[in-house]
Amino acid sequence: MFRSKPTRYAPPNRQVAGATSIPPPVAGLNARDSVANMNITDAVVLDNLFPQKNAVELRRGCEKWITAESAAVETLIPYTSVGGTRKLFGMTGVVVRDYTTQLTPSTVGPAITNARWQYTGFTNAFANFFIAVNGADAPMAYNGTVFSAPTYTAEPGDSLTPANLIQVIAHHRRLWFVEKNSTSAWYGGVDEYQGTLYRFDFGEMFPRGGYLMAVGSWTVDNGTGLNDLLVAISSEGDVVVYQGFDPNSVDFSLVGRFACGRPLGRRCMTRYIGDLLILTREGVVPMSGLVAMRDAADPTAAITDRIQALISEATTAFGDEFGWEMLYVPEFNQLYVNVPDTLGSVQFVMNTITKAWCRFTGYNAKCFAVFNLLPFFGMSTGVNRGYYNYFDNYDTTTGLGDHVTARAVQAFSYFDSPGKQKHFRMARPIFIAANEPFVAINLAPDYEYDDDDIQLPVLSGPRELAIWDTAIWDAAYWTGSLTTFKRWYTVNPIGFCAAVAMAISNNAQTQWVATDVVYEGGGVL
Repeated sequence: MFRSKPTRYAPPNRQVAGATSIPPPVAGLNARDSVANMNITDAVVLDNLFPQKNAVELRRGCEKWITAESAAVETLIPYTSVGGTRKLFGMTGVVVRDYTTQLTPSTVGPAITNARWQYTGFTNAFANFFIAVNGADAPMAYNGTVFSAPTYTAEPGDSLTPANLIQVIAHHRRLWFVEKNSTSAWYGGVDEYQGTLYRFDFGEMFPRGGYLMAVGSWTVDNGTGLNDLLVAISSEGDVVVYQGFDPNSVDFSLVGRFACGRPLGRRCMTRYIGDLLILTREGVVPMSGLVAMRDAADPTAAITDRIQALISEATTAFGDEFGWEMLYVPEFNQLYVNVPDTLGSVQFVMNTITKAWCRFTGYNAKCFAVFNLLPFFGMSTGVNRGYYNYFDNYDTTTGLGDHVTARAVQAFSYFDSPGKQKHFRMARPIFIAANEPFVAINLAPDYEYDDDDIQLPVLSGPRELAIWDTAIWDAAYWTGSLTTFKRWYTVNPIGFCAAVAMAISNNAQTQWVATDVVYEGGGVL
């Protein structure tokens, strides 16, 4: 007797749970590469999260330094005397102010007609000076004790209106000035902070026309030692480089001519480690990169190459606004590029060690300066001390400040199974922080994300720092030592790939070190 074999049916496909851990976006913003071809440590959005080598750090806060000014503070000038005394001055409206002491500004110096000044430090045998010009008022000098109006006259046979001087640098123990609406620079005598000035016309060196925008001093190693070169840039982006000490002698000669994007304002140059940076509509270009690049359109010359699309958007919208400038902050390994967005200035900030970029919001800056190692910034009604503490707009009088809020959308990932759908179930960001941050997190599927998916809930309001022997125990807010926080959050998107999209808010030190993701794997369709 034969028995028929039972019919066997294939078992149904089971969904397989998967889990993976994602490193934080320490490589920073990437607005250059395709979203389908980014490294997982890149980010599409990275606001108020500063990329470090091993973690991404919540931006530090800012503290009210000067309040209730009646006009915008558009220039900040730090000064250090021979004896090491440090002062901070600012130009606001029609006055010069001393901002050295918190919350106690005083009016100093001469009356002015506008607050947009360029300045340089200059030292001779008599004093440390700063020299400042704005293209409208008589030049200004400060020697550590008093303000004065230095006297400048043209060499015999020439003429000069000192109020037309609009930019100034110190180069080879001489002052060099730019005359507005011209192709002329003017240089002084060795170690002289005032006196006769001599014209140096760059006009024939600018094939694209325009006017002289700025001059700068660039230190290079020519093989026999360090040498300072004079760099001049036109309003159209023509760059010329000269070597030599005395502009009136044969040893002063042209050594290079280059082309780059149009510079953004009179504050378009800044010294950076061993280089000179130029802020242009095509990004931030170091002179070393300009010399090495293959052609004028080579994007890799700019240190902003990875965020060039964002720079281009900003310059298209706000390129003619006042407020573009750079600031190098060695204390925190940061390079700031201030963008004068008319709805509130933002800053692109680079980690000078890793070269990773992010964006800062909430610092509504008109201008910047480094004072006592920290970035200070002028605003429409005062001055703030930046990258200080972990509160935004912290008020030392009331002890109140706002949370620092950050947003991130990390690069998209297929989680090692491209072409297969996934149902994302849970996400667990891991933080090392002084207290647990507020978090809103989601997984953005298939190259789509909505800002509404990463909005924080309404917070209860500003927190007040507890004061020992004064605050109420179990009621006041205390910060503690760094602790690891790893809370699971439910998510529910379905897609072939996804990106971590998160908002964070805290008023204590916070480092984002990883994110764990749990999902159910599906089929191809």
